[in-house]
Amino acid sequence: MTRVSFIMALVVLATFTDSASAAQPLSMERYWSGFRNFWGTLFGSVGGIVGIALLTGAAAMFIITRGKWQK
Repeated sequence: MTRVSFIMALVVLATFTDSASAAQPLSMERYWSGFRNFWGTLFGSVGGIVGIALLTGAAAMFIITRGKWQK
């Protein structure tokens, strides 16, 4: 188990260490721009709002019906 976690730690370090650190702000700017565009488009459409409302309701029903008070 320790060997697997060590390998995973090496993979994470290799993924997040970037030799070209000057490119990082540009990639973060592009990421946030895409993030804003996606959620803005989703919240801007009727289907997106309905989907979010249904998912929120389903999550609420799951939490309510699985409460510890119900044994």
